[in-house]
Amino acid sequence: MFFCDLVSCRRYAAVSASLLALAVTSPAALAVESNSSVIGDWRLVKVLDSVDITSLDDKGASSLLGKLIKIRKDGARFESYKCQPPDLESTRVVPDLYLRKEAGIDNSRLKLPNPVTVFDISRATVFVKSRDRVVLTWDGYFFQAERAGR
Repeated sequence: MFFCDLVSCRRYAAVSASLLALAVTSPAALAVESNSSVIGDWRLVKVLDSVDITSLDDKGASSLLGKLIKIRKDGARFESYKCQPPDLESTRVVPDLYLRKEAGIDNSRLKLPNPVTVFDISRATVFVKSRDRVVLTWDGYFFQAERAGR
């Protein structure tokens, strides 16, 4: 019979979750997805969620809807911001674990697939939902974006 007190069980659960997160995000778990899946023009269409502390307020985030972010091999451009050339290496992660660790939120509003492919493009992070739909972060907000021009 297995028995553990509450503290030991919590410690075991925390260690298990940490090991699982490491396994999912370790170099061995990296999946190479074509960077063409994020290169292009993306229109912000919906505010999905935000972290607790942001650079914008809800009104400011809503004012970005309809705007384009242009992701290229030589960098990204959004409004007057120009991002460094992105690494464009993808990582596949379990969304709930990744979002909890990196943003303190869960996947309920984002509805990302499990696992999800993630690209870091300097000032933003891109989560690939499908060929023509991504979730993109900007200043603490998570936006749904759709490929423009299709």
